[in-house]
Amino acid sequence: MRALRIVAFALFPTLLLFGVFSLGFLGEPENDPWLTASPLWGPGDPFYFEEHELAHNLADPILIWRGRPNFEASYQYLVLNPYTHNEYGFRDAPIADPKPRDVVRVLNLGDSSTWGLNLPEQEATYSDQLQRILDDEAGGAPRYDVVNAGVVGYSSFQGLQLLRHWLDELDADVVSIYLGNNDPAPSSVKDVDRVAATAGPLHDALYRNRFYLLLVKGFQSLRAAGIDRERRRLGSLSEDQALEDYYRVSARVSPDEFEDNLRGMVAEVRDQGAQPILLKVPMNLAWPHRVQPYVEQILRPDRFWGTVKIEPGYLVRVRAGKPPCFLEGLVGHPYLCRITTQDLEKARLPDPETLEAKAADPALGERARLWAAHNRAVWELAGGDPREALARFQQVAAGAEACDCVEAIHRAWIQYNLGIARLVVGDGDAAFAAITESRRIWPFAMSPDYEARFDRVVADLDVPWVDLPERFRETDPRFFGSTLIHDWVHPNAAGNAVIARALAEKLRELR
Repeated sequence: MRALRIVAFALFPTLLLFGVFSLGFLGEPENDPWLTASPLWGPGDPFYFEEHELAHNLADPILIWRGRPNFEASYQYLVLNPYTHNEYGFRDAPIADPKPRDVVRVLNLGDSSTWGLNLPEQEATYSDQLQRILDDEAGGAPRYDVVNAGVVGYSSFQGLQLLRHWLDELDADVVSIYLGNNDPAPSSVKDVDRVAATAGPLHDALYRNRFYLLLVKGFQSLRAAGIDRERRRLGSLSEDQALEDYYRVSARVSPDEFEDNLRGMVAEVRDQGAQPILLKVPMNLAWPHRVQPYVEQILRPDRFWGTVKIEPGYLVRVRAGKPPCFLEGLVGHPYLCRITTQDLEKARLPDPETLEAKAADPALGERARLWAAHNRAVWELAGGDPREALARFQQVAAGAEACDCVEAIHRAWIQYNLGIARLVVGDGDAAFAAITESRRIWPFAMSPDYEARFDRVVADLDVPWVDLPERFRETDPRFFGSTLIHDWVHPNAAGNAVIARALAEKLRELR
C-alpha cells in the first residue's frame, strides 16, 4: 500500500501537468488572432493589424503566416478588396473533402497576384476564370475543381512549406506555381530564419495546442528584438549596397534559394503523384523602381529623380472610367503619368540652369556631375524636347557605365529613365532593352537573376511551364505587357484572363 501511495504521488504531478496541457487543445487556439500575433510576424508583414480581431492573416510556426480561416472582411489597399476565406485561409469556396470521383483538382499556388489583390470581384482572379473556361469545355459537367491557394506576401520559401504541410491533405492532381515576386523584397529577417518549427509529427501533434503556441510566440518575440531598428537601417543600406550584398543580406529569398525552393516544390508535387506547372511571373516593366512611386518618393533633392509617377487614387479613377493622371499620362499608358514641370517646381528642386552649371563644373566629383546632368535631362523630358532629353540620358548612362562612382540602385534609375525617354520618342525595342537592363542592375519584383534560375529549373527538371511575360508582351506589345498589370506586379482582370487561358491551354496539352 505504501509503495502504491508513493507511485501515486509520483505520478500525480505528471498527470496534472498532462491534464492541464490537454486543456490547451480546447477550441481553435491556432486560429486565435491574439495568440498568433508576435513582433516577428507583425509590423511589416502583409495585412497586419494592431487590432487582433481585424487580422486578415495569422502567424504560423511553419508557414510564417497564413490566411485567417473562415473569415470574411474587406481590405483597403489601392481599392477596397472584399473577400471570403475558406477553411484553409484561401480566398475561395470550401474545398470538398473527400474530393469527388473523376474530378481533377487544380491547385493554384501563389502570392497576392494569385489571391487577387486589387481585384474586388473574386470572379476576376485567374483561378475563377480558369474554372469557368474548364466548365465550358466540359459542357458544364463537374470535371475540374480549381482552388485559389494564393496568400498575400508569400515567397517561394513559404510556398514550399505550404506544399510540404498541406499538399497531401489538399489532394491536388495538378499544382500551378506562381511565386517569386516577393523573394527579392528587402527584409531584416530572411524567410528561412523566420520559421519557428518544421513540419513533422511533433508539430502536427502540438500545432493546435494553446501552450505550445504561447511558447513559440515567446521564443519568436525574443528573436524579434531589434527588428524594427534593422528595418529602418535597410532604408539607407540599400542606397550603397552592391547587388551581391543585397541578395545575401537584405533579400527575403536570394536567387539561389529561389532556385532551391522551385526544385523542392516540383519534387513535392511529383512525390504526391501530381503534375506541377511552373508559371514565369510577369511584371510591369514600365513601373518605376518604387512600390508606390508618388512624387514625394521619386523627386528628392539629393537623389536621381524619376520621370514617371502615379497619382493618388489612380486605380479608383480608372475603375470609374476616368483618366489616371491629373495632367499628362505616359503616352497612352492606362496607369502611369509623366513627371511635369509643375511637379518639379512644386518640389522646389534645383532649376535647369543650376543643374547645367553643376554638370559642367570640373571642381565637382564625377558622381555629382552625373547627378546634375541626369536631373537636367529629367527637366528636359518633363517640359522640353524629348529627343534632347534622350540624348542627355544616353550621355549620362554612358558616363555611369564608365565610372564606378554611381551606386547600383541609381544606375538602375538611369537606365529606367533612359528607357522611358526612348518610349516617349517611339523607340519601343530600345526602350524595352534599357528597362530590362535596369531590372538586371537592381532587383525589383522578379529580376533577371531570378528568371535565370527559373529557366534553369525548367530545363533541368523537364517540368511543364508557361512563359507569362511573353504572353503579356504578345497581348500588349506597345508597353511590354504592362497595361495588363495595374501596379508593379498585380495583374488586372484582363491580365488574369491571359493567365487563365494560358493555364487552360497547358492543361489541354497535359491531358
